[in-house]
Amino acid sequence: MPISFNPVKILKPLDFFASLVNDINEAKKEIIIYSPFVSGWEQQAAVYKQLESSIREAVKRGVNIKLIVDEKARKESEKTLKNLQNLGIEIYVRATHVKAVVIDGDRILYLGSLNPLSYWGKDDIMIRVEAGPGPIIKREIRSALEIIGPPKDEEKV
Repeated sequence: MPISFNPVKILKPLDFFASLVNDINEAKKEIIIYSPFVSGWEQQAAVYKQLESSIREAVKRGVNIKLIVDEKARKESEKTLKNLQNLGIEIYVRATHVKAVVIDGDRILYLGSLNPLSYWGKDDIMIRVEAGPGPIIKREIRSALEIIGPPKDEEKV
């Protein structure tokens, strides 16, 4: 029986975080997180504690993690951003409303309405796209990254 590969999954918030933690644990090179806001960790402490642990382990493995936040978040969430920097995350600031996570360049893309590092609502979703073995989806993930824009040196905090 052939193995079935489903490159696209629609995820509700808790399913997204479970999937993201798993993907962070499997990351090899780089994770770019686009989360305009980084507040609300207190309301979802258990979820973010698990995410924080996975991030810490990824950094220890040598995975480069970059976070892009909106300019407002820099002012409103100074303490949280400092804690994330202390985990080893590079912080970048720009005017943005993009909510996405890119893992290992063109391997995995999450894109949707959920702020990965902030409060979310019950109707938020994330779409997870995994490239798999072929070049077509990898090209589309790279195209999405070009549209949302990779972090730039001049944006680094």
